[in-house]
Amino acid sequence: MLRVYWANALFSDADRRFNEVCADALRAAGYEVVLPQAVPANAESAPTAESIFKQDTTELLSCDVLIACLDQETIDAGVACEVGLAYAAGVPILGLLTDLRQFRLGEGRVYKNPFVVGAIERLGGVCSSVSEVVRALGNFTSGPEDPAAHFDRVAEGYDGFVEKLESWYKPRWTTPECIQEALCGSDSRRVLEIGCGTGRTAAHIAKLSPRAQVLGFDASEGMVVVARNRSPGLRRLQFTSSKDAVVEAARVDAFDTVVAAFVLHDIRDRKRWFAWVSSLLTVGGQLLILDLSTLDLPRVSKLVQRELAAPTSAPDPRLNPSLLAPEAEAEGLETLACLVHMPSVTFSLPEDLELYLRMFGVCAGFDFPLAPARIRRKMAHSVITQACLHLPYPLVDRRAFVQWQLAKRQ
Repeated sequence: MLRVYWANALFSDADRRFNEVCADALRAAGYEVVLPQAVPANAESAPTAESIFKQDTTELLSCDVLIACLDQETIDAGVACEVGLAYAAGVPILGLLTDLRQFRLGEGRVYKNPFVVGAIERLGGVCSSVSEVVRALGNFTSGPEDPAAHFDRVAEGYDGFVEKLESWYKPRWTTPECIQEALCGSDSRRVLEIGCGTGRTAAHIAKLSPRAQVLGFDASEGMVVVARNRSPGLRRLQFTSSKDAVVEAARVDAFDTVVAAFVLHDIRDRKRWFAWVSSLLTVGGQLLILDLSTLDLPRVSKLVQRELAAPTSAPDPRLNPSLLAPEAEAEGLETLACLVHMPSVTFSLPEDLELYLRMFGVCAGFDFPLAPARIRRKMAHSVITQACLHLPYPLVDRRAFVQWQLAKRQ
């Protein structure tokens, strides 16, 4: 159930009644509603500013969406502050403006502070009725774009771009070679690559381990089609987009090695993912994770955050193994080693950087901490593209890739 914070003036009888009527309408539509007038501090006869701020802010930050009523002659000071807090925390915002003067032209048109309205529109929008708010809230239940859908769209040109990107790294660094070095000395009999993409790494593993049965899994059917076309006729190298097929293969004969390259940062429920991977591994089997670090592309990350005026505390999907280790350990996966690879990367032209951001879905909300589900993607792409044109080139930045090796305990 989506949890909604209702922000409006609450001191007059008319305001409190209006708040209750709107809250009832939202609850009838299936949403949980937090009404500040019902927060304990606001019911006290002598509340302190500190208690009101602390309790209201705690409630706001626990909500999924803020609804800000803008119907006061000027936007209520408390509501404006709540909009700022929500924006900084990456909480999406819907404004409610029922004032009929918004539809007038000329001097009779209602004025609302454009800075506050801009914050609302960046992460949501302004509605003219409660019923419109209810409809708009439905947009926030779907979350960010499905990664599989994005990679279906870019599958055809993905392989060539990745090889081009890796040619910009110094010293030389490629995903297959890194995985080859990490698995050196292991005598894997059954290998699963989760997020196999175009099959480049799975084919490399099969070539280096002539006795291994290799299964590549990717949720993107478009990527799997490209992978199958890469290595036709090699029976011990198979690809699938069916999670059920992976589970069945492990049930028949568990995997002794699972590789996940640049997958985990796109997974929302990581505890569940670790549990699933652990169930696929034989006891003593190894999980090799290669993924983006929170330290990756610091210069480019700051550029995109600045140009989008991104929330200051938007969640960062990239990996910090020290925070994830307890979730892995809870599923029987013990850390063996953790390294960070830090090659430099040079974007020679604006088109190179723009293609990177588009190919990896940054404008769709992947990879960078940008409150991804809430920023309008077309607008983000336009803003980023324009920003890329005005940077000094060649643009040099630093990659940071986590190499995390774990084993399934007895």
